[in-house]
Amino acid sequence: MDSMTFEIRKPGQYKTSQWSGGTTTELYIYPEGSSLQNLDFQFRISTARVEIEESSFTVFPGVKRIIFPLQGEMNLIHDDDKPIHLKPYEQHSFAGDSITKCIGKVTDFNLMTRGNIKGTIEVIQLQPDEQISVILENTVIYCFMGQIRIDNQNFGTNETLVYHSVDALTIKLNAISRSVLVMVVL
Repeated sequence: MDSMTFEIRKPGQYKTSQWSGGTTTELYIYPEGSSLQNLDFQFRISTARVEIEESSFTVFPGVKRIIFPLQGEMNLIHDDDKPIHLKPYEQHSFAGDSITKCIGKVTDFNLMTRGNIKGTIEVIQLQPDEQISVILENTVIYCFMGQIRIDNQNFGTNETLVYHSVDALTIKLNAISRSVLVMVVL
């Protein structure tokens, strides 16, 4: 990928797999070709559907996680501690080697990092005809819902914009409809 361009990934490019509580969809993993199973990634961005009322998360040693519900509410219980209640867009960070239980049926968003990689997540909500400028620098943006125009390109529900470069690039997001975006900066 050219250092000053971004890529828009479509749902057909994602990997979806089963886990004990439902399904997980890998939106982007870096470096490409790495895998969750081999734990050889630097970062992984995914969504998950928790389809049963009580489930146990897979343990991932050496992985830092940030999670939040996109739809629904959930309680997370780490190592039999006090439950942590999360409403949509409320983030929670935890160690991937924790024994973690989830109570609640939700669709959630996950960022997993390894080593010295750190990430921040911002939820951007736009109304129709609203326009904002965003500076991309090692940035991944997931469109949870809505339709956005970026230059001459459409960017819509369940698509992921990937910009993997330390060279800053400013883009304008023009909302065509009410939109919810999740921006991850690494």
